[in-house]
Amino acid sequence: MHPGNADLVRHSRYTFRGRWAGQWRKGRTVLAGDAAHQMPPFLGQGLNSGIRDAANLAWLLALLAKGGVKESLLDDYAAERSGQVAQIVEETVGMGHLICMTDPEESELRDAGLKALGSEGLQAMGMDKSWLLQGGTLQDDGIGGNLGLQATVSTGTRTGLLDEVITPPGFVLLGRDRDPADLLSPVHRADWKQLGGSSAHFGPGGLTDTEGKYAEWFDRLNASVVLIRPDFQIFGGVHTPHAADGLVHNLTERILT
Repeated sequence: MHPGNADLVRHSRYTFRGRWAGQWRKGRTVLAGDAAHQMPPFLGQGLNSGIRDAANLAWLLALLAKGGVKESLLDDYAAERSGQVAQIVEETVGMGHLICMTDPEESELRDAGLKALGSEGLQAMGMDKSWLLQGGTLQDDGIGGNLGLQATVSTGTRTGLLDEVITPPGFVLLGRDRDPADLLSPVHRADWKQLGGSSAHFGPGGLTDTEGKYAEWFDRLNASVVLIRPDFQIFGGVHTPHAADGLVHNLTERILT
């Protein structure tokens, strides 16, 4: 395309901002969505980040409204979301610099670099990326902060996505091959019930991994039990089923008063 075969009919200059609030909570007031961050459009993450804010905040507000939990949970929301938003904003700004490049020589170098990356499995690299949450109501064990896997499972009478089959939504102990709730001590079983937690497992008497994805997922996490929060983020995991009691203890210690 050049002036000999095209007419320029419109020219407009746009200004984008990439920024986030330094403080997300003050007392009983919290920020979310556009009030907490501005996202350039280059990765399409503005609305997505607002939805993540809402999903993260909703279960915390539900617990606070019910009572018996620590108000510091709102600080956990701020810690989790601000760190992730900062990372996404920075990557989006970087993508904007890449897209909006106008210098011909710089553009040639960019194009050559992108072509080189095309032969190195860039698409597969992107699909494996997980936005890990940092801080907050999570275990720092390499498992906490990952997004729970959403794949098809079966109960024998019903087949659907995991969060459709495990109802009602809430805290879930998910075991690889046995029900982790059976291994909870009476004290932690009572705490788990107070939080409205449920459990599920794969294998005899439990769910069927119809797509074979959960076996690979547990292998990748190096876990036999994971504790999934109501927003489908993983609180943490343990290597053996008998350690599930400690997993529930760590959660309730952070949440319950």
